[in-house]
Amino acid sequence: MAKGNLKGVDYPTLCVRCLHGMENLWHIFFIYESSEQEWRDIGLWSHIADLPLRFDSFQEAFFHVLEILDSHHQGLFGMILWSL
Repeated sequence: MAKGNLKGVDYPTLCVRCLHGMENLWHIFFIYESSEQEWRDIGLWSHIADLPLRFDSFQEAFFHVLEILDSHHQGLFGMILWSL
């Protein structure tokens, strides 16, 4: 398993839940299988699916989604991010 080291502390870089993909914001919120299902369940997957391909940073993608959604869906987006 790949490891990282931050201030002398080793940690796994693979997702500890699925052991696929590097554990980072993209993976946790948009690529991880359970995350994808959450977005599908609330009808936002069409707005989420291609974000990792279109944006260089998670922050850019996050603010883009907030700009394109109406206030109801912005609330759902925030709630799901918080719950993941």
